[in-house]
Amino acid sequence: MRLNKSSKELLAIFAVCVAGLLASFVLAEDAAVTRGLDWLQAQVQANGSLSGEAASLAIVEQARTEAAHTLSQAGRTTKLPDLSPSAVSDLSTELLARRMVALNAAGQDAAPLLPALSARANADGGYGSAVGQPSNPLDTSMALLALRAAGVAQDPRPAAAFAYLDAATNADGSYSLGQNAYPTAYVLQAFARYRSSYNLTAQITRTRTALLAMQGQAGFGDAVTDAVATIAIAQSGSPADAAPAVTALKNGQLSDGSWQDDPYVT
Repeated sequence: MRLNKSSKELLAIFAVCVAGLLASFVLAEDAAVTRGLDWLQAQVQANGSLSGEAASLAIVEQARTEAAHTLSQAGRTTKLPDLSPSAVSDLSTELLARRMVALNAAGQDAAPLLPALSARANADGGYGSAVGQPSNPLDTSMALLALRAAGVAQDPRPAAAFAYLDAATNADGSYSLGQNAYPTAYVLQAFARYRSSYNLTAQITRTRTALLAMQGQAGFGDAVTDAVATIAIAQSGSPADAAPAVTALKNGQLSDGSWQDDPYVT
């Protein structure tokens, strides 16, 4: 069933590039990853669009930035999707952050987008889904990743965001926004990304412990959460701790190399 734009944008918050994840962290030489990357590369069209993007679970901006990020991480930068299909003013914080991260991965400068991102910062140090919206852990963690992609490390902006995240922590070390595993994984990614610039050992330990406690024998219950959680686990400690999630991801790959025949999900 096709989704309208607003439904797609919500789904965009709960998706990640599975092939890029595996290529970057745990299965870089695996033939399954090569098949996935080959399939994804073949979807890039000469005009910068992606074959199948109109039928994707995600909106066009999401599909293109995630595909570009994935291919760039794998060193396949000769043919990438157009990274600016939408005006910056039309982007949610999540989509703006993903564009900045993709630009950086592709060897381009994300710094010119910093003013647009900084405009979304709230007085509590966190970030909401758009200018003037209440802070939440997911948008805050994605803003932190975008700041880092733009070269911001030891700076009042990430320091304020970490203070917000400390205040937003649940008693068990997790974070909430609809469900717990997905935002907790993104917060853990942000902590891991800044560990060389700030003393975040306690935050990483408590957040990683909380995330691992959510993982069952079959992973985290769905491919999207399996993927983003595996990134976080691999960045913050032993990748082997994500073995159930990685197995679930491998089992979900189709024979053509894709996941769900969708360039965004793949």
